Amino acid sequence: MVASAISAGQALLPVGGGRRADFGNLSERPVTPLRTEKLSGIIEHDADNQTVTLGAGMTLAAAQAFLAPHRQWLPFRPPLGQRNIAELNNSAMLLFPAGGCTVGGMVALGACGPERLAYGAPRDALLGLRFVSGTAKHIKAGGRVIKNVAGYDITRLLAGSAGTLGLLTELTFRVSAVPEVCRVLRASGTLAQCAAAASELLRSRLCPIFVTASPVPNLESGISNLGSASWRESAPWTSCVGFEGFDATVAAQLDGCSAVLSNAGLGEAETLDYPILDGIHAQTYRTLHDAAFVVRADVSLNAVSAMATVLPNPARCLLDFGCGRVTLGFASLSDEEWAALCSAASDAGGHVVAEKAPAEFKQQHDVFAPERPAWNVMRRLKAALDPHGVFAPGRLPGRR
Repeated sequence: MVASAISAGQALLPVGGGRRADFGNLSERPVTPLRTEKLSGIIEHDADNQTVTLGAGMTLAAAQAFLAPHRQWLPFRPPLGQRNIAELNNSAMLLFPAGGCTVGGMVALGACGPERLAYGAPRDALLGLRFVSGTAKHIKAGGRVIKNVAGYDITRLLAGSAGTLGLLTELTFRVSAVPEVCRVLRASGTLAQCAAAASELLRSRLCPIFVTASPVPNLESGISNLGSASWRESAPWTSCVGFEGFDATVAAQLDGCSAVLSNAGLGEAETLDYPILDGIHAQTYRTLHDAAFVVRADVSLNAVSAMATVLPNPARCLLDFGCGRVTLGFASLSDEEWAALCSAASDAGGHVVAEKAPAEFKQQHDVFAPERPAWNVMRRLKAALDPHGVFAPGRLPGRR
């Protein structure tokens, strides 16, 4: 298909299972979706050395189901990564459930949740891969051991490239042991109190898996109480701090965390267990992505709470204090509001991406926000590895 596209001057859009096919800008050229669902086999699993090689089209849920009997897992909980178990139609699908993101799509988009604080992003567990290049060659990069790179690390270059440099076909990961318990400590207070607690936790000797905060939802509408300008100072927020590992270790960590939250002025904390695969934020992400616009801002750690208050009324919001990420959901987003978000992120040493937006918005704006110096490097890499411009032309920043 790639060779034919080169000959015909056509463009291809790698989409994995198709769940995030709308990611990126609108393409000026017609594109043909290139799905990888049939590349879904288990190629090799070395349980003793904790590595697994998978077809890029395998769903994350199916990979977790395969690893579970070995008490191993891929320690990632990307937004919209798992399919709700209630959607499965028969018992056979419990072994290799359909739906959810593919591992190739997860790597290509660099998709990860707040647990990146402890486990890293998918690129950090990626040991090697195979991909079809823009010249229709099947290329191997990396290997199946940790020290496997001599020269430029093509593996990490492909991770996060959103399918613009090639089609991932095979991925080798380092897997982790399944934690004995997964527990979260939740407490409510103002945004300032949540931010103060997060700052103290990240400076402490505690080892949280994630440190997040989100507005307390309105019980009637399910949407956050962010309707007035005063919400910045007084609206209630819920701080969530997760710990995973051995039961005794987690219990000791929770005691220390409880003291930090209390000292910051947050209310009485409650402790909850959560499922290992979905984590605690799965429903939050589903609610966020119900919004017409979803904007992700990556900023310096000390600018997270300030970034959340740039606009007067985001309908939904998740603050990731541990990784410097703010995810905002909006029912509408004007040109002025988009410009304000871009400017605030730039001032905070970061950038924004409109992860979800209507086509009308994309016709007028680059979803990757104003141009940055790094884009010149991206274009040069694109020209070198995909000289015919076959792959995902709309996903390259600065090109619509």
